[in-house]
Amino acid sequence: MTIKNILFALLWPITYASYGQGTTFNIVKALPYPQVDFSHIVLHNDTIVGYGTGFNDDIHWKQGVAVVKVDTFGNVLAHNFILDAKGDLLATSKAWGNIIRTSDSGYAAIAATVYRKSAFLIKLSHDLQVEFIKEYPDTVNRSNYFYKILETLEGYLLYGSIQRPDYYDDGFIRYVDKQGETVWFKYFEFSKFSTTVVHIQKIKDSTYIASFVSSSNKQEDIGFSSFMIFNLTSNEIMELGLWHFSIDSPVGINRRVIVTEGAILVFGLYRVSVINNVPIYRPILVRLDDSFRPVWV
Repeated sequence: MTIKNILFALLWPITYASYGQGTTFNIVKALPYPQVDFSHIVLHNDTIVGYGTGFNDDIHWKQGVAVVKVDTFGNVLAHNFILDAKGDLLATSKAWGNIIRTSDSGYAAIAATVYRKSAFLIKLSHDLQVEFIKEYPDTVNRSNYFYKILETLEGYLLYGSIQRPDYYDDGFIRYVDKQGETVWFKYFEFSKFSTTVVHIQKIKDSTYIASFVSSSNKQEDIGFSSFMIFNLTSNEIMELGLWHFSIDSPVGINRRVIVTEGAILVFGLYRVSVINNVPIYRPILVRLDDSFRPVWV
């Protein structure tokens, strides 16, 4: 069974047969949680960890997040279902939240409640048992759920966007220690409308690159990209360089950064035209040099 077929078998709630071996497995059948939608996966060696939203059983129908570990034959190795301690609806999504494998061979995941304005860091052990859940509430802004996570040597970088009372978004980075306690928090506002921290990648040691997308006017689909290289310190973020790209630049609307030896690759969407007021996009991959000039597109 190929990795591609394994991913489809994991993410789709239907039986899927691989082209190569005619093998079929469906992990949903092996789980006691109904209607689980797996939004995120982690691949490590011969194991796959799926993470998503579902219900605890078909009697109480309490919404929470499910996590399951399977081998490449579909055998369930471990699973867990996590509910909000205060009775709210806990969720994650394909667009926000994620799960990562941590340096202690465990996992860390992001979730949010539907009614209470809180984001959550969920730390799991190697066998998916909850080690701790840290809540980050917000009583001022309209929403506080669009979070993603990256592990650092001393803790985690939580980043994304938080919706202000005026309905626009500010990007943010929250640096927390290994227990989830906030060390520092910083907003980023590169336009008067919306800014989102879409991705952070480690370059080396304590140096990182962050990618931002901002709206240049009230239309969310007209945006520009920014990149910041920074050092991570125990007290604050130390900016080393900041680059803004215009709406019409080859970078387009960035979605992800890949750091390779001697190069930075960025990819996202480039608006090629507008037909009947509908923007038409093309996927785009750009290599940048050390001065953030495009080498090829």
